Amino acid sequence: MITILAAILVFSIVIFVHEFGHFIAAKKSGVKVNEFSIGMGPALFKKQGEETLYAVRILPIGGYCAMEGEDDESDDIRSFDNVSAAKRFVIIIAGALMNFLFALLICILIQTFTITTVNIASVAENSPASRSGFMLGDVITEVENTKITNTSQIQTMILESGGRELNYKIIRNGNEDTITAAAEPAEGSEGDQMYQIGIQMQGDQNASLSNFSLIRGIAGGFSQFGAMMVMMGQILGMLFTGRLGVSNLAGPVGVVSEIGRQANTGLISLLFFVSYINVNLGVLNLLPFPALDGGRAVLILIEMVTGKKLPKNKEALINGIGLLLLLGLILFVSINDVRRIF
Repeated sequence: MITILAAILVFSIVIFVHEFGHFIAAKKSGVKVNEFSIGMGPALFKKQGEETLYAVRILPIGGYCAMEGEDDESDDIRSFDNVSAAKRFVIIIAGALMNFLFALLICILIQTFTITTVNIASVAENSPASRSGFMLGDVITEVENTKITNTSQIQTMILESGGRELNYKIIRNGNEDTITAAAEPAEGSEGDQMYQIGIQMQGDQNASLSNFSLIRGIAGGFSQFGAMMVMMGQILGMLFTGRLGVSNLAGPVGVVSEIGRQANTGLISLLFFVSYINVNLGVLNLLPFPALDGGRAVLILIEMVTGKKLPKNKEALINGIGLLLLLGLILFVSINDVRRIF
């Protein structure tokens, strides 16, 4: 039950943030918004504003900001098609940008009130970590003279290392020490696909009002957010180059399962995962693929360069094909999620 409730809450928040980005940009650009909805299907709640219908619908699997003239022809002077291409471009990418901003704010909030220590939860046998002397319970404080505030930083640095040696400053039984270890390609990877040193890390957060430090929060928040962005870029790079298979991706079922795990771990872990999902949604939505915001933004950029707008029926066909492909991908990764769980 906790997993289901947490998943509904998380998905609703992420969707609201994304669609709110489109909504605010549309309003600021003078575009008429007919409906702002969170969820799909029959409405659980709806309220008619001055010009916009606000609704919460029964299925928390999506949402939309329905703008006048976005999908159909409209003669309304405030329709989406009647504003400049530059304004339409901003409106389209605003959803992803709002996801990024929200993720950053969560990271800053966490770091402002939380002191995080990264502990080693396990060390794999015959791994670079075990051969280098890492032990269960070691606290990693720095990697290559960079202060560590979260596990994502270490994961990113290991991935970027390309197998070269990194210096890890640790605390063991109250004493500082430095360990040098070179990562190796992960099992089943090819070439420089993915690297690991054979440790599982656990970030222990001590959250308290007494820990308040805005300077630490801003610095740590930007660092944490940056690490997530870098990690997403690396994952996409490996996908596009074939070094990471689609079967390794998690779909809705896998995300729900992880939300439940994070919710049971604690509020800080759940907030961090919400931030990570926002980064994921923002990055994926900006990919130049039909039906995604990035694909629509590319069409607007082409229009800005050529001065010619793609007819609505052709744009709808392109986005329709893209949507079918995306649904097929979601179905594929969802089946893999179920197989992994059971």
